[in-house]
Amino acid sequence: MWVENGPFDQYNSLQAGWMVSPNIAGNSDTRLFIFWAVDYNTGCYNQLCPGFVQVHSSLSSIALGSRFIPTSTYGVEHKEI
Repeated sequence: MWVENGPFDQYNSLQAGWMVSPNIAGNSDTRLFIFWAVDYNTGCYNQLCPGFVQVHSSLSSIALGSRFIPTSTYGVEHKEI
């Protein structure tokens, strides 16, 4: 999901979904993420955001940055989230 608003000089964006990012997670696992930006230069992912707090701790199975296991295999088997 991607939501954005504002004129060019006051751009705001919030993104959520799943991705594979070895640069952020350190491996090639599929993970849940959020990303926010307040201009075209400032933004961060998940718990890397200063002051970020995961509010509902009992939802650890769907915590930001958590892995999706197992994942689908193209042309063979499909999994649902």
